[in-house]
Amino acid sequence: MNRFCRWEAGAVMAPANNSERILQMKEQLEQLAESRKLEVECKAQVKLLEREVEATPLGQTLCRARGELLVARDYLAIADGNVRALALRQYDETGSQTPHPDAKIALTKVLDYELVEAFAYARDHLPQALKLNRPAFEKVAKVLELDFVTITLEPRVRISRDLSAHLSQ
Repeated sequence: MNRFCRWEAGAVMAPANNSERILQMKEQLEQLAESRKLEVECKAQVKLLEREVEATPLGQTLCRARGELLVARDYLAIADGNVRALALRQYDETGSQTPHPDAKIALTKVLDYELVEAFAYARDHLPQALKLNRPAFEKVAKVLELDFVTITLEPRVRISRDLSAHLSQ
């Protein structure tokens, strides 16, 4: 049976009065507490099943296969690096962009510049290249009270981590 069947996202109705609001909040907190408890139980069940599977011959085979995959990835990285190093060495020595039909050299433009000069150029000639660091700007804007920035208070919900009082006994 699906343990989630009675819960629906967005199923909260607008209460008509304060007592209904209080009751609805209590019900939603109960559901949230139960959901958190269920998540903990499910995580524990998955962990237990993983341990049980690992103890079986098939689980041990799976663990070995995962280990072999990690080793294969290491060998792959080493072999890839070796081919690249050999191809670059041959290019350096001969100038040939085709040291091997399956390992070719592509010449790529790499830019090197002074950041201050690049920023000044972008500010004067290429403003679309500049990106606002919003967290840094907003931190300063909160203090400076700039004319073009409107500061409002926005309600945000912070839910207690411990909702055990809302669990049905």
